[in-house]
Amino acid sequence: AKGYHIAYLAFGLEGVSTPAGRSALLDRSFTYFDRPLDPAGVEFSPAHIDDIALNGRTYTYTLRLFNASETLTDTFSLAMSGASWPTHVLSPTITLGPCQAIDTSVTVRTPAALPEGSVYDFTLTALSANDAQFTATSRITLKTPENILLVDDHLFYDQTPLYRAALDNLGLRYDVWQTGWAGTGRGTPPDELLQAYDFVLWYTGYDWFAPVNASEAGALVRYLDQGGRLFLSSQDYLYYNRNNPLTPYLGVLDFQESVTPTLVLGGANSLAGDVAPLPLAFAPYQNNADALVPAGNSQVLLWHNGGGAAGLGTAGHGPAGSVWRTSFWGIPLEKLPAAAQPLALAQALGWLSDLGGSQFAVSQRSAPAGASLSYTITLPNNAATATAASLTNTLPISLTLDPASLTGGAAYDPTTRRITWQGLIPAGAEHQISYRAQPLATLPAGAAIPNPVAITDGRHHLTFSQTATTWVDAPDTGTAWLQASANPLPAGQNVTLTVRLPNHGTAGTISATVRLPAPLTPLTGTLASSSGTALLRPGHLTWQGNLAAGELVTFSLVLTSTFSTQPQVLPLTLIVADGVTHPVVQPLWLWVAPYQQFQPLIWRP
Repeated sequence: AKGYHIAYLAFGLEGVSTPAGRSALLDRSFTYFDRPLDPAGVEFSPAHIDDIALNGRTYTYTLRLFNASETLTDTFSLAMSGASWPTHVLSPTITLGPCQAIDTSVTVRTPAALPEGSVYDFTLTALSANDAQFTATSRITLKTPENILLVDDHLFYDQTPLYRAALDNLGLRYDVWQTGWAGTGRGTPPDELLQAYDFVLWYTGYDWFAPVNASEAGALVRYLDQGGRLFLSSQDYLYYNRNNPLTPYLGVLDFQESVTPTLVLGGANSLAGDVAPLPLAFAPYQNNADALVPAGNSQVLLWHNGGGAAGLGTAGHGPAGSVWRTSFWGIPLEKLPAAAQPLALAQALGWLSDLGGSQFAVSQRSAPAGASLSYTITLPNNAATATAASLTNTLPISLTLDPASLTGGAAYDPTTRRITWQGLIPAGAEHQISYRAQPLATLPAGAAIPNPVAITDGRHHLTFSQTATTWVDAPDTGTAWLQASANPLPAGQNVTLTVRLPNHGTAGTISATVRLPAPLTPLTGTLASSSGTALLRPGHLTWQGNLAAGELVTFSLVLTSTFSTQPQVLPLTLIVADGVTHPVVQPLWLWVAPYQQFQPLIWRP
């Protein structure tokens, strides 16, 4: 083989603006062509192989060896260093002519019983016989799976560093798999690799073209059927995959597409960890986030201000009875504020754990200073076997525990102000701990008393938190209510929406918003309110006014539905804010029947 040299310009030379510039480029090219030929050299590609390896398997890796000498044939000896697992090099010596390349392979056999995260690292070195100073190395790093696999399925904007940062912040160990695009990545994770992980975290980023393709969806269905636990963050998944076999596992009954939310809300839902409103900053993405309607076996984990659920938690049983769990977000987790991403990811993983669905509740959302509050922690075991669990509840300085009220075998240390418990929870059972505590009588009106509990799933070495919050002498609209006059609603018929706003706390200025989905058209002359100001603006019904303690306000609106050939479930979500406490979210899932027309059938024998 003969060597060659090329000088490639990614532009037309005539486009260089000055003769001197064109001459300089040509001079540099001719100088490159005129250099002496290399008498020796060697290159390995790839220079580094980094892979996840299962126990008791054989892996073969192909490497290309290139003789970089432009004049001489050379013989290269291949030797390994650091090899502690059984290995085999296909060609210990290779002879190549000038500028020739050839593929060879290395085979590695992993031991049968390695612990999670075991790392095997060795180096393959090619040594030139013509000149021993010329060597090339390829480093091979193999690692047994951790219990979390992060799947990078993005397009355009790589968000993996944000997910890594969140997982690192939580002190969790994980592996990363990049699916790639058009052959650039590793493709769909193999079934046996997915099955090695307790949790799979999958994000699609700004992939609006093919988020979770058919091959990937099939692999995830098989993973879940074997008892897998999946977190999927994808704002465009449902646009393409409404009827995908994976979708029923995600708990989506219906959805409204691209509702452009700007805030994430906990909605006084303890499954969300009592999340305060968090802004969503979509740039450089377009905001294509959906409003989700949960199926019957699904729970809302998170809301947004786009009219529906932002995240759903779902559980079920595979064909062999294995329990699977999913957490699906129709918004990109990476578009939450960076400081909130670790907490959000911990909540998602908490739902997926054996203790998913754990709740921490307080008896009163708003209470007078000095009132006695009842707290209840509920830990359900969703696994098919007993699960080791523990918790730590560090009481805020503004709460005083009644030690005699502590139940459930928990202990209290007055020095650290910590309530602790640990034990085994039988399969399918739950453990409950309750106590009473009293806020300081000197707390000012509107003061928040957040009371956090850290819950640990011992089998998965995973800790997540729940927070029960009470506000002192604040408004309380927690039992606000949204109702439709007809549900299900016949196609093309009118429906009256009625909102009831009771205030069980102190007086306050209240605002309420109902997002009206596009298939419903308001009849503006029907808007009515018992007090305050009710307004219609595009896509929204709003109310604002002062609510005295114990006062009840109602307002209503008549809407008409458009005809559809398909049944629809429309999310109409009431969001109530008082400027003191976290917003209250109350959903209404309105079933709209498809248009039907019946023709007479006349038959004569």
